[in-house]
Amino acid sequence: MVDVSELNAEQHQTIAQLRIELATAHNRVAKLEEGAVHNDTRNEGQLLRSEERFGHQIQALDVQIQQLKRDIQNILSAGAVLVLLAIALLRQRSISTYSLEKLVPLFITFR
Repeated sequence: MVDVSELNAEQHQTIAQLRIELATAHNRVAKLEEGAVHNDTRNEGQLLRSEERFGHQIQALDVQIQQLKRDIQNILSAGAVLVLLAIALLRQRSISTYSLEKLVPLFITFR
């Protein structure tokens, strides 16, 4: 190792300049780290808000899907009732056109 007293003025100046550059580099690194931490925190917050927003949207869509399923079930039930009513009306209409003589054999065959 070299004794500091043996260095000439130019070498002292070079060392001083290198120390300044090193300090500047440390400051830049610290600022970059601070910016990275800030960006990371901001991005994490945005991610959490996005996840929350999408979660609410998914829940709303699930509610809509369940309501649509109930509506479809109600429509199918009402449709089935209407079909049965139509069949009953058609039977009643066709039966009323029969005379009693035709009705009795028809009733016996269906039993």
